Amino acid sequence: MAQAVSIGDVEALVARWGMWARRHTERLGLPSSSSICRMIEQSMVFDRKRKKHNPEKQLTAWGRQTRVVTALKIGYVEPDIMAVDRIVSRLPNRYKKAIYRRYMYLQPDRIAAKQLRIERETYTGMVEAAVEYIAEKLELSEAIGV
Repeated sequence: MAQAVSIGDVEALVARWGMWARRHTERLGLPSSSSICRMIEQSMVFDRKRKKHNPEKQLTAWGRQTRVVTALKIGYVEPDIMAVDRIVSRLPNRYKKAIYRRYMYLQPDRIAAKQLRIERETYTGMVEAAVEYIAEKLELSEAIGV
């Protein structure tokens, strides 16, 4: 029979997942910073006069441009990190946002709660509930041997 997973162990595992996800944000198609930060850093993107041909785009049969799909190259990922990633990806959006902000973007609770327009205690409760949910799913997956 599998041992019960402690909340502290799950928080450490989710923190490891966050570090892994931060290192692979571009490869996973996730933003590495906020949209406002990207707008400031890449103001050239909005300069229509400097718009250049994107070599990644190709023409379809109808002559329209489309992006080329390339396979993700992430390399080896520990199975427990992938298990957490699968569980986090299935969380409801509000819990997913809370987990991303705390563990992936390392955003302080006060700022994250303010940006989500909720009370700090509510935000902390959402993160705790999401971690408990992840713990339950990990226990279930260990029990059935997945």
